[in-house]
Amino acid sequence: MAEHWHLVARNRQAEKTTGSFSKNQKMPCPSWGISAARCITGSRLAQVSGTVCHPSVCYARKRNYTWDAVQNKLEERYNGMWDEIDGVPIWTVAMAFMMNWECDDIMRLFDSGDLQGPNHFKNVIKIAEAVPHIVIWMPTREITTVQSVTRERIEAGLTGCPLNLRPRISANLIDGQIPKGFTYTSRVVTGEGTCIAQQQGNS
Repeated sequence: MAEHWHLVARNRQAEKTTGSFSKNQKMPCPSWGISAARCITGSRLAQVSGTVCHPSVCYARKRNYTWDAVQNKLEERYNGMWDEIDGVPIWTVAMAFMMNWECDDIMRLFDSGDLQGPNHFKNVIKIAEAVPHIVIWMPTREITTVQSVTRERIEAGLTGCPLNLRPRISANLIDGQIPKGFTYTSRVVTGEGTCIAQQQGNS
């Protein structure tokens, strides 16, 4: 990746390709995402009531996320994943460059949207390998993608994921079972507590 650093280091190319990062008040770090309409698994779940991806529940399909300016920015980020200069794909380089510039020690991927398939996840792994000092928190519902790429890497004698990349597998159903076999998981629950953000300045 280092040999292509120069391609994104001038004329704000890294910022153009990544679509820049978001600064979410609830998060202690920058974040990056694409439209929830681009979610593969999430778009199927959005058709099913009782899932966390249903439009009545999914935060990335409501409120500020519905504004044209926000959707345009999310689509700009999506399109940037195919940017090339002189035939060289530059999204992974641009993301690593921006993380080095913008992040202290934490980055969140997919405050909206999700992995677009195995090649996308492999590129995320390349980014993580390029910024070992930054922990990348990556919520995802693309279980099959994470499992297949991780298995492929292990069979090749590599670690399943770089230690600084934390895929957090999310449960699909409200009050549903936590996914099994993963180190980091999450689920949406009802009647079992209150988000502490409202008690600490919405952060």
